[in-house]
Amino acid sequence: MKALGTLSFRTWLIVAFMTIWSVVTIPIFIFSSDYLKNLIQEERTKFLFSVATSSAANLTANLHERKREIELLAESDLLRTAASGSRDVKSALDKLQTSYPIYSWIGFSDQNGIVTSAARGALTGVDVSKRPWYIEGKKGTFVGDLHEAVLLAKLLKEEFQGQKIQFIDFAAPVYNSKGDLRGVLASHVHWKWAGEVLSTLDTLTVQKNNVELFIVDKNQQIIFQNSESKKDEIKQLSSSIVNTRSGLTTWTDGERFLSVTVPVKEPAIDSHLGWKLVVRQHETHALSSVWSMQKYFIVIALFTGVLFLLFAWFGSDKFARPVESLVQFAQQIKTSRVQIQIEEKFLSTELQRLAKTLVDLSSDVIEQRNSLEKSKSELEARVAERTAQLEEMNVNLDRLARTDALTGLPNRLEANIRLKQEFARYKRSGKPFSACAIDIDFFKSINDKFGHATGDDVLKVIAKCLATSIRETDFVARIGGEEILVLLPDTPIELAPVLAEKLRKSIANTPFDSVGSVTVSIGVSSVIESDLFETDVIDRADQLLYQAKDMGRNQVQS
Repeated sequence: MKALGTLSFRTWLIVAFMTIWSVVTIPIFIFSSDYLKNLIQEERTKFLFSVATSSAANLTANLHERKREIELLAESDLLRTAASGSRDVKSALDKLQTSYPIYSWIGFSDQNGIVTSAARGALTGVDVSKRPWYIEGKKGTFVGDLHEAVLLAKLLKEEFQGQKIQFIDFAAPVYNSKGDLRGVLASHVHWKWAGEVLSTLDTLTVQKNNVELFIVDKNQQIIFQNSESKKDEIKQLSSSIVNTRSGLTTWTDGERFLSVTVPVKEPAIDSHLGWKLVVRQHETHALSSVWSMQKYFIVIALFTGVLFLLFAWFGSDKFARPVESLVQFAQQIKTSRVQIQIEEKFLSTELQRLAKTLVDLSSDVIEQRNSLEKSKSELEARVAERTAQLEEMNVNLDRLARTDALTGLPNRLEANIRLKQEFARYKRSGKPFSACAIDIDFFKSINDKFGHATGDDVLKVIAKCLATSIRETDFVARIGGEEILVLLPDTPIELAPVLAEKLRKSIANTPFDSVGSVTVSIGVSSVIESDLFETDVIDRADQLLYQAKDMGRNQVQS
């Protein structure tokens, strides 16, 4: 107060009026900006939704078209009646591939899984009985998720000149006139199809608005992104982005985008693609109108500020002292958490009304501040709880992915990881390791005679027996069916057969309630200097396993 009292009336009034101007103008500016931002964000969100929904609809429609093409061809009289390997079938497939270049491969495989006819003769005679599209295609119409080329990789290498070769599969069963399965008709659609489908959008509109599109699979991996977004080299989106229908979100590069997510409808009832289409626009582009309007607001605010200064300059004699009280009050509003009262004995009627308004304003500000702090604390607590839950779920999922559900042993995935580690350690330190390929003797007979439930019990007992018989440093895993792998770290070929014989005897001496006794055959191999891949030692162990079976079973071969 003493410092202010030493100033001239005119200077004091300028300070007071500018403070009032700030108290009034800044909330109006903030409110107007927020209102305008919400309004424009809503409008841009609607625009992005229109882009996303139309893109998703195009994808869905094209998926249905490709599925229906395969179904109709599978139901044609030509495929239902033509002889295996018929030239007419090959000619029809050639024409279809010529008409639709997106088909990288289209072919027909018989009931044994052998390709008998294919466009351009590709893969003719190849056994595809283990391919997912063939297995599922025998049951009904199948639409497979995006995957890299397997059998066709070498055939299409020159055509795509080093480009990544990825397909989505369409397959349908073919029946003869009696309703018996003749085979499976399938096509591999090159993933450039997605770009061609999305190119039907208004390209100019998308580019002009700097709109970026992503297709993500059910694992949130990006399987397509338009050319504009490729520069960011994003491989995966977070669940917070994918699961948010719309809103401003922070991406992996720290930039904020207005994004919209819509699901791509499944092309068939039994398909589980789980694709989602994410459309984003950078905050600077999406809200550019807000920044422009804010500039106008600032100009207007500065203009009104000049008017306040002029008013203070010419009205100092009348308003200097009363305004001093309002200046002090306005300054206190910013920091005070309790409602402030003003001494009104020096104020005119008009200024008294203004003072009352400011008192009410301070009350509202304090109430809003307290409410925001409470909401912030509650939100932080919920986020922390949800984060802990997700971390626990991720740990459990990782454990389940590496464990065989029947025996509780590690599965093939974990076995491959452990094998790579042992091979890398050998290459680094020279310490040898050995592998035992174990197969249950006459396991099929056990299943046929006693049932699969008894077979499962046998597997469980053997798994427990092996787990308790190996050394602490050894590793045992079920890698498929009755096949079991045991890794023996720091174990040369001279010692490995001794340990394998111990395992064989342990199983042979174990009683099985329903079966009586069970034996195993074991092939033992150790890593050698000429091995180029970790699987080489496993391949030799498998060969020795077959020798053990040929020589009468229930023995160890090394």
